[in-house]
Amino acid sequence: MKRKPPLKLFVWTDFAPDYTSGLAVAIARTEADARKQIQKQYGCGPGYPSNWGTLEIHPLTKRFAACVSGGGEFFAGAMIIGVVGSGILGMIAIILLSL
Repeated sequence: MKRKPPLKLFVWTDFAPDYTSGLAVAIARTEADARKQIQKQYGCGPGYPSNWGTLEIHPLTKRFAACVSGGGEFFAGAMIIGVVGSGILGMIAIILLSL
């Protein structure tokens, strides 16, 4: 029996920018599957969004973190994404802080 490829964390920074940059994340085995999941979540079909931004691919066997802070004079918020796990099993913690 053929083994499935391992799950990975796909992160697009500068995703679908408008006035500011967006962020998209998906856990999938392939980039194509990750894009399909995001398109479904985003509510669009093939060809959209027109600007996916920059792709980073992270195995679910290493720790990972990324932050997105809000604009304004003071710190407005952050999304912290952490990945902890080994092998195919991984855990993602997403914490949204708003101050």
